[in-house]
Amino acid sequence: MTLDGSGKPLTQDDAEALAGRGLPVPAAWTATPGPLPCRTPLVRSPDGTVPTVLARRDILGLYHPWVPLPAKSRAADLRRCQWCRPRRQPWLDDTVIHPAYAPYRQRCPGYIEEWPNYTERLIAGPLPDQLVNKAGRIPRWYAWWRLYEMQDERCATCDRPPQAIDHCHQSLRLRGLLCRDCNAREALYQRGFRLCVHPAPYCFEAYWATPPAAALGWYWPANTLRPTSFLTSPPTGPRRTFPRYRAGGVIEWPRSDRNSPPHPDPAPPPGGPRDEGRSGA
Repeated sequence: MTLDGSGKPLTQDDAEALAGRGLPVPAAWTATPGPLPCRTPLVRSPDGTVPTVLARRDILGLYHPWVPLPAKSRAADLRRCQWCRPRRQPWLDDTVIHPAYAPYRQRCPGYIEEWPNYTERLIAGPLPDQLVNKAGRIPRWYAWWRLYEMQDERCATCDRPPQAIDHCHQSLRLRGLLCRDCNAREALYQRGFRLCVHPAPYCFEAYWATPPAAALGWYWPANTLRPTSFLTSPPTGPRRTFPRYRAGGVIEWPRSDRNSPPHPDPAPPPGGPRDEGRSGA
């Protein structure tokens, strides 16, 4: 499926751009419900399937995506990377690890968004059904790895590795793990800034109806942007609203009550904008 027959694949952004301009959208996009991949997977096996991607370190000390290749292949002992120079380098050794265990500073910057988020796992064996700290909260590392295993190491709405913990901003209930693209796309779609060309149930609507973390009953702490632990019961007390910045510098204040008037924009600085090109008379 291409835009103009040039061989360029039609992405979801292209389909939504066509619909926004009033142009016809291919039936494959308007008649296929359910989750769709955000991007084409980086690594594919010779038969076209997507194998389990591991991480292997080269002689420069950087981890790269790696899949087993035939021993007779010329590239079996070499790392090929379009971002590193030189592009071909031998591997450091035969050790391979799971991509989630590769530290951020040791990952190739070109593939940083294609691997799962790095969160240190403090338990090597199987995780317990519930783990709380001394304060009675769920540690962040445990919540991440528990959801990571529940979702089969994938984003809840596509086939990419997850990188963010998603939660409902109204009830503060944890939903699941999303990749960066789906996490941003979900917020835009929920607020009406993103066009949907797929029939119901859309991937986000099905995800909101039955989130993976619903059975766990975990909640995001109020007034916290990046918590280190989560609650086992709904938070109480007043909530603080954080501004959201849109394109063009417009500030939008989220409101729990949609019927209330919007929060006024911040007043300009006293004296108006500075004009350094002119001097006062």
